[in-house]
Amino acid sequence: GLNGEELELLIYDTQGSPEEAVRVVTKLAQEDDVDLIVGPMFSGECSAAGSFANNYKVPMMAIGTSASFMKEDWPYVYRATVNNSRAVPSTVKMMEGLGYEKIAIFHGQDDSANNVAKDMEAAWKESGHEVLLKESYDVGDTDFSAQAANIVAANPDAVYVSLVVDMTSVIVKQLRQSGYDGIIFSYEVMYTANIELAGGNNADHVAFTHPYVTYESLDDVPEDLTNMREFLEKFEERYGSLPETDGGYRGWDTMLVVAEAAKIAGV
Repeated sequence: GLNGEELELLIYDTQGSPEEAVRVVTKLAQEDDVDLIVGPMFSGECSAAGSFANNYKVPMMAIGTSASFMKEDWPYVYRATVNNSRAVPSTVKMMEGLGYEKIAIFHGQDDSANNVAKDMEAAWKESGHEVLLKESYDVGDTDFSAQAANIVAANPDAVYVSLVVDMTSVIVKQLRQSGYDGIIFSYEVMYTANIELAGGNNADHVAFTHPYVTYESLDDVPEDLTNMREFLEKFEERYGSLPETDGGYRGWDTMLVVAEAAKIAGV
């Protein structure tokens, strides 16, 4: 329930597909006649489905992190999660604090990754520094040895990767295998599973600006993070384990905003 009121929960899997997200939002709005849509998870899905939710005048709490879809004129589309482009200035400050001048950027072609890479390039250059090169990959690629070799040959002070989190571990591993041993900055958190996929110590010295960290146990959560501990304690009690990704964190924060909005609206 929410604020003492019972809710009926309908769950559909958009499968990470923009097309499926549009179908699900249409079904929720037209057939199920819901009062609120929470999701989708990925920014490409949010961009595709947002206009439909807005046209149907059904509030949609998107969970994607790209800056782009929130720039649309969609008064029925909201977000309680981080805007990844807002994290760019903090990352720039981190890199400047370490005395870095020249960086390389590796990015994906999805909406969020592409936009964050553009924001990072612009912010780094505006700060008076140099982007030596930008490398990217096409969806479905798994061998990035050529891009990694180009980055190593450019000899950057640091590498900034803007990728969906599952690909980050692959890139990190291949950069290390190509001989890059410097700091890698990412716009996404690396989950425990992704650290394992990166292999051995390859994930050491990967830094990111992100509000969520996936913990292996409650003992790892700092005592002063009381809100985080409260959520994780409830999650573990319900599901028997801690969240493996930041999806649970995003959903929790989203529902806190929904609960407060419902109070203000008197519903």
